[in-house]
Amino acid sequence: MLCDRVAVLRDGALVDVVGPTADLVPLMTGSEITDRARARARDARTSTVLRIRNLRVAHPGLPGRFVVDGLSFEVAAGEVVALAGAMGAGRTATLATLFGCAKAGYAGSVEVDGKSIALPHPSAAIAAGFAYMPKDRKTMGLVLGLSVADNLALSALGRLSKLGIVDGANVEHCALTRLREMSIKAPSLGAEVATLSGGNQQKVVIGKWLELAPRVLLLDEPTRGVVGLGIGGREYPSEPFEPAFAIARAGGLGSVPHAGELAGADITPIRIMQLAVGTVAAVMAQEALGEIRT
Repeated sequence: MLCDRVAVLRDGALVDVVGPTADLVPLMTGSEITDRARARARDARTSTVLRIRNLRVAHPGLPGRFVVDGLSFEVAAGEVVALAGAMGAGRTATLATLFGCAKAGYAGSVEVDGKSIALPHPSAAIAAGFAYMPKDRKTMGLVLGLSVADNLALSALGRLSKLGIVDGANVEHCALTRLREMSIKAPSLGAEVATLSGGNQQKVVIGKWLELAPRVLLLDEPTRGVVGLGIGGREYPSEPFEPAFAIARAGGLGSVPHAGELAGADITPIRIMQLAVGTVAAVMAQEALGEIRT
């Protein structure tokens, strides 16, 4: 025996002092993580937020080839539809296309809340209600030299401005709201976002979209570059986007993340779609989540 007692700290405060045989994980995480997904009731699904029919995305370097070929699926209000698959299966291409970033064009039908939309560029996707977390947050999701507050306000500067001038008070109010909603840990709103941990940077990337009240969250490898503690610690890999899913469920948003990174997360994907060569190879139930390795 290495010790007689174990003192558990969380967020800088003493949680409890227990014996060495006690179950430490709930004390460290603040919640039970075993079988939480199975214990949680599924969210009521009353309407379809996103409907995709026969999506085909041209390969940017190979004429006549497609990185996504005939993909069709739907996402209901409050539902999480997770995309699984090996590299090159079409996950990133699907999400990028839905955010208006298909380099070689696309074909097929995309509807948000029953309205057919075209996605020629990101501004059209934003107007349609899409919010996107790219897998490379440092170059595509954040402005590292700006403050936490400025990054959280980036997507909504038009709404936070008066006569073309950004209103500092509005920015601060917006940033504080997102800071609390996403449980972002930062020394101050004025701190450079580059100084935050990987998980908190990811929360900022998601939080910056919430002022626009999006309808669909697109998350491409959201835990990339986030160091996990392995036993459900305060910044285990799935933690950065768990608050986002809670907000999505409450607001009736649809969510499309990468499935392989959700094992152990405090969320319940309703469906998992395994992609292969740009199309759906299989659809799995949420119980299969822990078995996915991509």
